[in-house]
Order: sequence, then structure tokens, then C-alpha cells
Amino acid sequence: MAFRMGRLIVFSAVLLFIARCAPGPEFGRVPAEAGAPEPEQDAFAYVDPGSQNVRLVSEALQDSLCRRSDRAWKAVWKPGRRPVSRAEAEWGFRRFGKPGWTGENRLDRPEGWLTALEEKTGLAAWPNRGDFAVTQRRADLRLLPTDKPAFENFQSPGGRYPFDMIQQSAIPPGTPLRVIHASVDGDWLYVESPVAAGWIRFSDAAMVDAAFIWQWNTGRTAAVLADDVPVRTADGRHRFRAPFGTVLPLLRRSGQGLHVLVPVTDGDGIASAGEALLSAETAAERPVPLTAGRLAAAVNAMMGQAYGWGGLYGNRDCSAALQDLFAPFGILLPRHSSAQAAAGDSVMDLSRMTPERKERVVLRHGIPFLTLIHLKGHIMLYVGPSGGRACVFHNLWAVRTVDARGAEGRHIVGRSVITTLTPGQRVRNADPAADLLKRVDRMTFIVHPDSVAGPFRRLVPDGE
Repeated sequence: MAFRMGRLIVFSAVLLFIARCAPGPEFGRVPAEAGAPEPEQDAFAYVDPGSQNVRLVSEALQDSLCRRSDRAWKAVWKPGRRPVSRAEAEWGFRRFGKPGWTGENRLDRPEGWLTALEEKTGLAAWPNRGDFAVTQRRADLRLLPTDKPAFENFQSPGGRYPFDMIQQSAIPPGTPLRVIHASVDGDWLYVESPVAAGWIRFSDAAMVDAAFIWQWNTGRTAAVLADDVPVRTADGRHRFRAPFGTVLPLLRRSGQGLHVLVPVTDGDGIASAGEALLSAETAAERPVPLTAGRLAAAVNAMMGQAYGWGGLYGNRDCSAALQDLFAPFGILLPRHSSAQAAAGDSVMDLSRMTPERKERVVLRHGIPFLTLIHLKGHIMLYVGPSGGRACVFHNLWAVRTVDARGAEGRHIVGRSVITTLTPGQRVRNADPAADLLKRVDRMTFIVHPDSVAGPFRRLVPDGE
């Protein structure tokens, strides 16, 4: 399986169910088919109890995927790797070069705001660094070296809070980084991470040397299986809070839990490897067995969590939810939805099918918990059938609406939910032209259907 790493965010001009912020009821009900019960929000409702502990793929295949994932995760520390180009670093400035970007006060950014940021970068001296680092805590990866936001037109139903378009992604603690450039004032670093490149705060990273990298390569890893887990070193010092899916080097197991390595600094900006303890209730050795039951438990751990564009405010968008969900299982998905849809071992083109046929194909050939459903700007995980409908897990921002006068709006869901592929049918004034199923274009199998264990296998005929 070739998991290709995407670096740049795909900014979709046609935002549908993750449409950028708009007025509407906060945390609306989970949309469902009119006249039908709302989809069950417990992922175990879609799992056969008799087979929930059966491996979906062989242990050997999963171990191979995990090793490949680990190599890709640490590839930025590989000496001689070709650096990100200056043109890529300048892309953010080109994107925000047009007028009309709005700040946190809902007013247009003042003239010269972008020029001041560009002067701050000192890109004329690109690249002025070439060392390695690691994140000390969860870090925001930005397209520009600033914490200040840039919203699109606040008069547009799709351009408001919380869609700060400078936000590129969020990076968990303990993530390898390649430092390529530092801003003139030293506050910001332009880095390459395993999932994307961009600017992070200097204080969020610590430099590493060859000895640290050698220590970090223990050959075993552990994954955090809960959100907001406090991580402390052996002497009780708090290091960071770890989100679900955080991966750290595993030293050993004991009756107390899992002993892992964490980056430790004493204010000098240089990392050393310290030992921390994770409880067996909040972490497990990777890869966690790839079973429907363990995947359902991972989905439930994220259920109902608030939507966060690009990982803002410690939350997740649609693609981040899936990337974090599969990390404990040793599967590294790219960061953004279009790259995830192209990263599987088998892809079915649904774009030319009628909505009814699309759903029939998903029901017939989709492998629950191992199948991604994609439309432009959004991605979902197929969890299985319910009442004759295909149900999906996704972090859903909103359903687009249109009133009797033709004015566009949003019914905000704003959280991780399980829905059918037509979540707008119970929403008042839902725009029928924006129906999710109409826009679905691909079905991606995370592992090839031929690799799936017999009881879960689905045939994928050519030309379906």
C-alpha cells in the first residue's frame, strides 16, 4: 500500500457538509432520514458481537503496515532528504495576497499586514536552518508565521468562524520535524512534519541530535487511546497533554502500565529523552489488533467531539479524525481528505453513478470500518448498514440550507457523528442540490479487499 503524504491543504471552493461557518442552530440534532429513527451513535451497534474480536487482516500484514507507517513518520529525520522549496514556503503569502481577509474583530485585515509578516520571515535567506527537532507538545502548523486568524468574507455563510484559513494542521507531541528556516525574530520555525510543512512556534519544538534520534528508535511504539491524557515524567513533572492517536516510543511494559519516551527540555531548547508512564486504560502497544470491536471503540472515543478546522482549539476536522483514529492500528493516513481518498489499496469511482446506485454499491462492497467515502472537501468512514441504509462516521460541520427567498445558510452539527449518506433530509430548508450522496465520488479501501479476512471480505468487480 502506498500511503502518499500530502503537504498542502486542499482549500475547496465548493464546501458542502463541512461548509465553512455559517449562521444556524448550534449543535443541531444529528440529521437522519425523514420518518426513520436517528442513526445509533454507539459504533458497536454496527458490529456483529460474534466477530468483533476477529482480526480483519492478518497479524503479519498489520505488522508490515505498522513498520511502513513508522518509517514514513520518521522520514523527515533522514539525512540528505531534499528540503521543502522556498516556493512552497511562499505559497501562503500568495494565497493571502488578495484583499478581503478578515481578522478576529470581523474587520478587514489592514493594508500591509501581509507585507509585515513576509518581512518577518527573512525568506530571502532561505533556507537558514538544516537541523532536526521534535514537538514538545501539541503544536499548530500555520501557513503564515502568526497566531492571528484570517477569515473569509463574514457576509458569506461559508466564510466565518471557526474557519481560520491560516491554520494548516495540528501536530501531536513527540512528532519528528525537520527545521528548514527560522524567522528573523526567532519566534517561528518553518518545518517539515510527517504530514505537512508550515510554520510553528519556536517554543513548541525542541532541537534533537543524533543521540536523541538513536534513543527514540526503540523499535516499539505505544499509542494513546483517549483524548487529553496528561503525560508526566517518572519524577512527576507534567510534560504535555496527549490527544487520541499520539504515538510515542515504547520502552517496556510493567504492572503499572506502558513506559514510553517523551521529549524533555530544561529551557535550553535542546531535547533529551525522558521516561513517562501511560496507564493501560489510556494507551496500548502498537499496532492495536485491527478488529471491528477495537475500531468501534476508537470511533466511540471520538464520538460527539467538537469540530475543529485544521485542528484548531485542540479539536479535529473530518480528515484529522480519521488520521488519528487509525494511528494506533499502525496505519498512517495522509492529513487531508483528497490525499486520504487516493491513499488506499483499492479505489472505486462512484462519480458517474446515480445517488441510489452509489448507496447500493457501498452497501454491497463496502467493508465496515475499513472503507472511506469521499466527496470534494470531505471524507467519512463507512461503519455498516442500518435499516437498509449505509451509515458513516465523520466530523460534520454543517448541512447547507436555502430558504424560500433563496438565501443560503447552514444547519450546524459541529461534531463527530454517525449519519446516513443523506443527513440533510430531516433538516428544515436543507438544500437538495447539496445532498451529500449526490456529491460522493469515491470509495476507498484502506487495505485491499483481497487482504481482508474471509468473513469480512467483499468482492469488487471491475466496472462496477
